[in-house]
Amino acid sequence: ETISKGEQNWFRNELIKKIPAGRSIILEHWGESAFITFFRESKHIGIRSFFFGSLEFDSSWFKKKFQENFEKVKDKYDAELHSIDKYTQSKIDFILFNSSYINQLAELKKELLDKSNQIESSISEFRDEKMLSTKEKVQRDNYVLYCIEFKKHIGLVFDKIQFIDNCFKTFNEAQLSTFKLQDLNDDFFQYFDKIDYSVFDEKSRATKDASEISYLISDFGDLYNTFFSNYFHNSQKEIHFIADAAKGKTHLSSDIAFKNISNGNPAIFFTGDKFTDETSIIEAIKKCLDINQAFSFDDFLEALDIYGSIIKSKIPIIIDGLNETTFNRLFSPIWKNHLTSFISKVGKIGDTDPLDSFKVDPLFSEQIDPPFSV
Repeated sequence: ETISKGEQNWFRNELIKKIPAGRSIILEHWGESAFITFFRESKHIGIRSFFFGSLEFDSSWFKKKFQENFEKVKDKYDAELHSIDKYTQSKIDFILFNSSYINQLAELKKELLDKSNQIESSISEFRDEKMLSTKEKVQRDNYVLYCIEFKKHIGLVFDKIQFIDNCFKTFNEAQLSTFKLQDLNDDFFQYFDKIDYSVFDEKSRATKDASEISYLISDFGDLYNTFFSNYFHNSQKEIHFIADAAKGKTHLSSDIAFKNISNGNPAIFFTGDKFTDETSIIEAIKKCLDINQAFSFDDFLEALDIYGSIIKSKIPIIIDGLNETTFNRLFSPIWKNHLTSFISKVGKIGDTDPLDSFKVDPLFSEQIDPPFSV
């Protein structure tokens, strides 16, 4: 097929500006038949459905579906009243790769900067002490040198925090997985083991001042260790909220969905009663979301994945109140029989190319109270 004048101009004059030295590009022009053949492949189902089918999403679609399903629990939830503790919020931010985690990093940076300034001030006072013997002056100078060397570690810690910050800003989950707290700790002790205040006379002023510097440096390490041990998490594909009645499960699941939608991000929210008298989780979801029967559930998930990759966002599927699902007026076996396989199906989306996929894998499910749990 022929190439238009505008396409020729782009290929000959614009594209060449982007080609690295020593490389070349061959233009392969696709016609309609080539695209049809390409999209017939099963791995391209989601692309075909999103761009060329009726499975097309935007923020208004997610908002409309959320409002339809949120109606049942909205009286139990007040966005201004209900807050989430720091640990739980960090878990949610990680599973959704939510940029709001940057706020917690900012708090850590402030605490570390304050501690770093205390260390700097104490070192200066220790170094500037007057009326010293020659022996003590040499000892102090050597001690100060090791303390100043520790500032390299301080710089490394702030670099790593900035690295994590950038990963969340650029939605680079694969890069984030390379961060290891142990690497920071190994670097810490490389410097800290050399800072030894026992070289001073035990009852001297120098021992007291030097030990205070050592304790401040130790506190610096404790600050980031406490943070990363508690608020930095491994990647996971689902969260299950398990608790007795009236412990805040609905508030928590509602808060996740409500804030996502309010911030213009996608979320899919269901209440357990939507699955009453249903025998298939998948068919119930398709019914609730008015998914055309011409599309399979895999078509739907793949299309969601494409949408997530376009807007750089994960899409949580939240099911609240599994204990409210009944079948013939008895507790429904649908969760016991099918929840595990449903989670597995959702979690596999995008696995063919995990570095490029944004996935629909975060699935929040409020588990029911005893005697049954998954």
